[in-house]
Amino acid sequence: MNLVGQRSALGLSMWSLPLCALLAAVYLTISRAFPYYFLWDMDLVVGLDCLLIGGGLLPDHIHHTGFGLYLLTSWAHLGAYAWGLVSALDLGQLAQALNPLVCLAELIDFLRRLSPWACLGLVLLLWSCLRVMFRPGLVLGLLSLLALGALPSLLYQAALIRTELYSLLFWAAAVLSLVLAARAAGPRRLAWLGVAGLLLGLTLLTKVQSAFYVAAAPLFYPLAGFLAESEPAALWPAPTSRAATLALALALFGLAAFALVLWRAYAIPIPEGIGAFMFRFEVGLTKRALLVLALLVGLPAYLAWGLRRGRTAGRVYAAAGGLAWLLLGFMGSLAMHFLVLGDPGQAWRYLLLDFKMTFLREGFHLGLLGQRWDLFSYCWLTVLAHLASLGLLAWANFRRQNASLRRVLYTALLLSALAFAGVLLSDRFILRDLVWVETLLTFLTLCYLLAAARFLSHRWAAPLAATGLAGALALAALLGSLSMPSQIDANVNQYGWSPARYFQGVFGANQRRFDQIMRQRYGGRDLPASWAFSELGAQAYRHAEIRRLWGFVLRNLGPDLKRVGAVLPGQPMWLGRPGWRIKTAPPELARALLIDAHGLPPSPRGFLQKELIWRHSEYLDKAAPPPEEPALALLPRSDLQVYVFVPPERLEALRRTGLSPGRESPRIQATKSEQVIHLIGLEVTRYSVLPLAALGQDYFLVIRPRYPL
Repeated sequence: MNLVGQRSALGLSMWSLPLCALLAAVYLTISRAFPYYFLWDMDLVVGLDCLLIGGGLLPDHIHHTGFGLYLLTSWAHLGAYAWGLVSALDLGQLAQALNPLVCLAELIDFLRRLSPWACLGLVLLLWSCLRVMFRPGLVLGLLSLLALGALPSLLYQAALIRTELYSLLFWAAAVLSLVLAARAAGPRRLAWLGVAGLLLGLTLLTKVQSAFYVAAAPLFYPLAGFLAESEPAALWPAPTSRAATLALALALFGLAAFALVLWRAYAIPIPEGIGAFMFRFEVGLTKRALLVLALLVGLPAYLAWGLRRGRTAGRVYAAAGGLAWLLLGFMGSLAMHFLVLGDPGQAWRYLLLDFKMTFLREGFHLGLLGQRWDLFSYCWLTVLAHLASLGLLAWANFRRQNASLRRVLYTALLLSALAFAGVLLSDRFILRDLVWVETLLTFLTLCYLLAAARFLSHRWAAPLAATGLAGALALAALLGSLSMPSQIDANVNQYGWSPARYFQGVFGANQRRFDQIMRQRYGGRDLPASWAFSELGAQAYRHAEIRRLWGFVLRNLGPDLKRVGAVLPGQPMWLGRPGWRIKTAPPELARALLIDAHGLPPSPRGFLQKELIWRHSEYLDKAAPPPEEPALALLPRSDLQVYVFVPPERLEALRRTGLSPGRESPRIQATKSEQVIHLIGLEVTRYSVLPLAALGQDYFLVIRPRYPL
């Protein structure tokens, strides 16, 4: 790239930053617009399965299969727990929580916040493909980014947790890998092909509906090469004898691995209650499995034949060698199951179940759906723009008569055929399938427009037409996005918005453990509806505000929502001693937060200088060193009432800190079997440092907002 090209690329990158920030803000805004109970399908499913995976158990949901989503969310969940962003790692910890629904809501909202970033990642990966292939100018580059980022279906995907989004994220990364492979040479090219194969495997393992996307992806390798005006001989160079032998070995390994997994997956039973929708399908050697098996048998046979007869110089043979690397990566995606579950036995079982759902499941419900033409009529602007871009590319080929452009046109026709076939054969006329229609057609449309503008850059008509069509595509996407929030509302008004749904699992295998936790904690099977709208349910709804209140008041203790409960009769008070329950409590504390801080390690940070806190001061640095003995730093404020509840025998020790009971101090009585304990609430009216030794173990805090949260 010359100096002018470098400056143009740098300028496009700089101008794209505000647009990317705007897209991220829009995605995050629509994600935050809905409460945790907005839609149980699949938000609740993924939340529960992440808790199962955190405890080393198989997830219940495998029929999509959804593996790529769990690969990312399970590690994100683990990292968030390590950093204190979520409070429960597994069902065991959830069962210990004073109010398990709070921890579940916190986890679901955290996992849902990943969706906006996945949307942005998908857009940037596809846009990066365009930049590598075309190096567009400023206007076309920004319009392309806007056309991809403003897709209405991405707003829907940003609002909730869906496997479609994560499948497309892996697919976009695979396409970028193939584009980079076409621009590389030697071992780097083979490495990129292997990475692309792994990502395409994850695409299919995340959503079987992506089959047409997976089939279309390898065509981006020659497309990128032809756009660079590379000759076919450069894209598929004749391999050396050593490289051909290695490709044969990889193909044989892929065949052996696939056959082994196929044999073991066919025999393994689906556990009862697993979310596989077994009433909709039968297990057998499907056309998909036979097609892949035929490919895996034919590939090493052809490679061995060519190697033996010395016919390794042809482009077909070189392409077969590249395909061996793709298949190696594809088989490697199966091994990623061992990154999700630490127990090798469980991970192997998970791998076999996912494989069974992907390749051996007969009777996909997608095959029973009709009226696919409705999708074309609904997305008529997208389809029309795509056909117009294809026509512009054909016109450019007619005007230029260039061999590389002709190859680009033929590849484009194959890609468009696969895109339309996917809509007709696998997509449904429902809101969540809109992303399958819009993403590929829009991306291909931009590819064709940029290709026409590039090959006819010396003529004003083609670049102008490409810019106009890209602008119209971006405008249509923006206008469609404006109505997406109302479409979401109309789509889930009956299917979602039910917090009562979150008191039980969705499937009937390991998620039944969650059902037991909720029944033991909240009562019988018929109680969830009443609990959902009680104070305990309200705490789950306000979990983010509760975390902020904790962070303000408890200065040197990191928030742990497992320790948050309600000051209501019958509710637990202490995380480590579940037998103790509140018997009587003042009614005015019914909406207060109970926090069990005992046992949490205090941080040496968060302490303040009392003389600067007890009166108004704008002094810049108010931090203070920690006291010599472990202590709790509490900072009240005027819109909160903060109490420390302790037994009477602790009053004398706490008087030295400035806390003493008043005539109207609230009192709570708690019981455990025949044992009874009385606790007195000491109001904290100013910043206080309370030694843990003075508090003992029988204490908890109560934060009562003076105004409803």
